[in-house]
Amino acid sequence: MTPIAKILICILTVGAVARMSAVVREEKWIGSADFLYGLGAGFLAALLLGVD
Repeated sequence: MTPIAKILICILTVGAVARMSAVVREEKWIGSADFLYGLGAGFLAALLLGVD
């Protein structure tokens, strides 16, 4: 897998987790806590994928 594909997966993971977190809390907009959860998930995805 190319490095660009890995980075795109991480970015999409951040957005997806942030949106899911907002939906679970029944919020219309993504808040700062949702974004931080997304960043954590994106960082974990980067570690698992071995992004250089």
